[in-house]
Amino acid sequence: NFKKHIPNFITLLNLLCGCIALVFISEYNVEMAFFFVCIGIFLDFFDGFLARTLNVTSKFGALLDPICDKLFIYLCFYTLPLQVHLVFLMTILIKDLCVFIGGLYSIYYNLPVIITPLGKSTMVFVSFYLLLVFCGVPSIYVNYARIIAHTVVLLYLMNISSSGGSSNGGKKYNSHLLGESSNFLLC
Repeated sequence: NFKKHIPNFITLLNLLCGCIALVFISEYNVEMAFFFVCIGIFLDFFDGFLARTLNVTSKFGALLDPICDKLFIYLCFYTLPLQVHLVFLMTILIKDLCVFIGGLYSIYYNLPVIITPLGKSTMVFVSFYLLLVFCGVPSIYVNYARIIAHTVVLLYLMNISSSGGSSNGGKKYNSHLLGESSNFLLC
């Protein structure tokens, strides 16, 4: 059935957009890089929505989506001057490591994992920050965006630590959408 592969194809397009943006940045074509970053961000939100709408969530898609999200974000960071964004990048790496360890913990103990709006908002704010940087927005506004995104990432980390590694605040309930529940593993 072709329908079940559409969301995964869109997820792979997201990763392709990140790679294309990287090529354009290396050629100093910021406008085209910005265009592909915008498309990638749109595709990131559209793939999960489409999977739930078509009722074709899968374990593969639940793993592929956050992996492509991370690769997309790290490809974007790779194009930026490291000294300017090092602290922010390290915070995101620590967040991803904590989420990964929490996901492994949840798998090992067979605990349900639910994605939260706070968890998804980290991708939104980090993406917004990257868009401002790619657009060449004056550094004062980029710094404000970085502070906001940094705060959201730190709030997410505090939420994980206060809930004992579970992204759902310690509540025990199951999700009927595998894509939503196992997305916590890497996103």
